[in-house]
Amino acid sequence: CEEIVSDSENMEFFFFKQKTAYEISACLVGSEMCIRDSSQAKVEELQKENSSLKEDRVRLESDIELKNESNDLLSREVAEATRMRDEYKSQVENHANEWQQRRDDVIEKTEQLESAVEKYLQQFDQATQLNEELLVIRREKAKKPNKDIQNGN
Repeated sequence: CEEIVSDSENMEFFFFKQKTAYEISACLVGSEMCIRDSSQAKVEELQKENSSLKEDRVRLESDIELKNESNDLLSREVAEATRMRDEYKSQVENHANEWQQRRDDVIEKTEQLESAVEKYLQQFDQATQLNEELLVIRREKAKKPNKDIQNGN
């Protein structure tokens, strides 16, 4: 890479000429070659890392999409479960109201029956008293003709 020129006095001079790109790459030695190789290795390493990161990003985006779909599905299931719970709650309340109404009707009819039984018992007592009075009257009438017959003799 260097040219050595000698003169008559045995002195050596070094002249450096500007090198072309081909000559530079052909003449790299030692640390210069290490710098070139290490930077090229670093570029390749970064390209591989970038490629790996791109693959990771694609996987993560896919995972996020799946999780979003899963969340949407869960949201729909929760909404359906909530709707069913509300419907069931409404049915239970309707049945409870129906049973309360039936209970109230039974209580009312029971009270009506108790009142009717009480009236019936009062009327039965009156009828029994009237029957007893009628028996007393019949006995008295039955005794009177005997007295009339005795008095008429």
